[in-house]
Amino acid sequence: MGLAQVPSPGEGRIQMRLGRMWQRVRSLSERPHNLLAISDLHLGCDLRPGNKLDKPRPTDGPLASFLQHQAAHREGGKPWRLILNGDIVDFVAITLVPKDPAPFEISREERALGLAPTEPKCVWKLRRTAERHPGVFDALAHFVHRGNAVHIIRGNHDSEWRWPAVQEELRRILAERSGCPRRKIDRLVEFHDRFYLEPGFFYAEHGHAHDHYSPTPCSRRRPGASLRSSTSSTS
Repeated sequence: MGLAQVPSPGEGRIQMRLGRMWQRVRSLSERPHNLLAISDLHLGCDLRPGNKLDKPRPTDGPLASFLQHQAAHREGGKPWRLILNGDIVDFVAITLVPKDPAPFEISREERALGLAPTEPKCVWKLRRTAERHPGVFDALAHFVHRGNAVHIIRGNHDSEWRWPAVQEELRRILAERSGCPRRKIDRLVEFHDRFYLEPGFFYAEHGHAHDHYSPTPCSRRRPGASLRSSTSSTS
């Protein structure tokens, strides 16, 4: 009769790690959704005085086609969770101002340099961006209507997502364009202050958080700060 081989302590630890890794890999097939990630679309970046806006931006067609394709083709029958990882709408670059009569007061400086990042003025910028990119917003609305989720992380060009009214306006736009019940939009569209995390599987943040010259105040994180506030549920 042969003798059983007893692994050394080092080999035992390696086997335990491999076992945990295998359990984690197997769990990926059991996840309720698949992930897509996009960043730096800079929608609205050409909304500036003097620019011709009579034609769609060249990248709008391919982006809309991508969203439409993913909405129609699920992998393993699972819905998609689209991570929009910062700088999706370029609020900073938009320097157009409303024509009179404006829905808010506009200073002489704002007429020269663009609107200040107050809540109602950022809502106006988002509405104007949706008008500038109708195909993209229609495709995104259809994507959500098909039961797919959208998670938005702030970047240094769209920290304006911090405003509740701006978040509300995006949900309103998607509901209006899709005909989807508002409660469904509210459930499927979420916002993250700093990053998106699925523990042991996926982590995303906008790169400006590591650039000392560009982080917004909301992007700075204390060393050792809790990750719980932006950790996503996998359900």
